[in-house]
Amino acid sequence: LEPEHELTDQGVEHIAQHLGPMEGKNAIVLGSGDNQAAFALAGMGASVTSVDISERQLEIAAERAKDLGLEITFHQGDISNLPTLPDGGYHFACSVGIVAIWISDLWQYYAEASRLLVPGGLFVVTEAHPVRQTWSSVEWFTGENAMYGKEGDDLPAADHHYFDRGPHHYTYDPETGAATQFVEPEDEKTRDAENVQYNFQWTISDYLMAMIDAGFEILNVHETPTKNKDRWRQNRFDALPNGFRMICKKKGDSNG
Repeated sequence: LEPEHELTDQGVEHIAQHLGPMEGKNAIVLGSGDNQAAFALAGMGASVTSVDISERQLEIAAERAKDLGLEITFHQGDISNLPTLPDGGYHFACSVGIVAIWISDLWQYYAEASRLLVPGGLFVVTEAHPVRQTWSSVEWFTGENAMYGKEGDDLPAADHHYFDRGPHHYTYDPETGAATQFVEPEDEKTRDAENVQYNFQWTISDYLMAMIDAGFEILNVHETPTKNKDRWRQNRFDALPNGFRMICKKKGDSNG
């Protein structure tokens, strides 16, 4: 997959349009991963809190922030439940990359983001497109037949229905973390294996409605094509979208 891990130019333009300069504002990055977005926001002058479930990721990012001379607060926790962080403590929140597929309750996650923001606060989200996530032979699977169908032919094979939200179980390479194949959770050979993870596949309407129900006004939605069209055309994936972005504003007026 080719997710957008950074704040895009259009995302930065929306920040400027709706929030003005980031200097002096509080920003929070939810599911910060490689922390590129956190570093960018700190470089823009924001007071940044970086949140991720992975303690190791945060440790690496903290060392990098120290080298760069950036003041960032790193917080380990579940982004759907952050009780120690204050209500309305942030002017801006973002979740860029692939985050929601690891979340079992999308509505709770977006409600928590809403709680953290001041009225009028901005929430920028990028995710892998759920249509692309439906197929078993997408690029993020490894192995010689990763780009082909399950029966060994040269056609893409849908692993599950678009409206089957999961959880979907798959094996992964313990050394690289790369996914290898989907598995049936009832299969005794794989059910208790140490290298089995699961994810969820939310639909576009799920993303939009969860955001609306959390009290956000959706300002912009943008779907993106794959950046590697030639390889996708060769493997008959040229028609599938790559990702999408939502830019949303918490309803209400901010005094900050």
